[in-house]
Order: sequence, then structure tokens, then C-alpha cells
Amino acid sequence: MNNRNLIIVALGLTTLIILALVNEFFKRTLLIPSDYYVIVYCIFLILVNFFLYRYAKKNGKDKIFFKWILGFSLSAILIYFLLKLFLLKSF
Repeated sequence: MNNRNLIIVALGLTTLIILALVNEFFKRTLLIPSDYYVIVYCIFLILVNFFLYRYAKKNGKDKIFFKWILGFSLSAILIYFLLKLFLLKSF
């Protein structure tokens, strides 16, 4: 797996997480409480990115991965909690 494919896989997984969070905001059709849902997805996102980072580091491609993918994932988590804190107080 080359550097480009690794970035595409990580961005795809991160996009799926963001789409799940958008689904939670607008549809609210979850069977479990929203906070637990978000925590589980955040943990999943961090674990996936950690293992992809280890793979990239093993192949000497860790600088691009660390700067962009992990930063993008953590910013997505931060944006969710900021939206929840300021915009959706009744959520």
C-alpha cells in the first residue's frame, strides 16, 4: 500500500465517521444515547488512525499521515463537541 492509498483509506474512514455524526445531528434516530454513540466512534476513529499511523511509520511515510490525517480526525471530534456545546444545548 503506497502513501496515496493510505491517505485515501484514512480519509474515507474519517468521512464515514463525520457522516455518522451528521446523521446523529439531523435525524436523531439512534437507539442508544448520543453521547455514548459519539464516544464509541471517537475511540474507533483514534484506534484506526493509530494503527494506520503505525503502518505508515513502519514504511517511512509517517510525516504526511501525522500532519494531515490525525489532525483532520481530531479536528472533526473537536468540531462535534463545539457544535454540541454551543448550538445544540437541548440535544
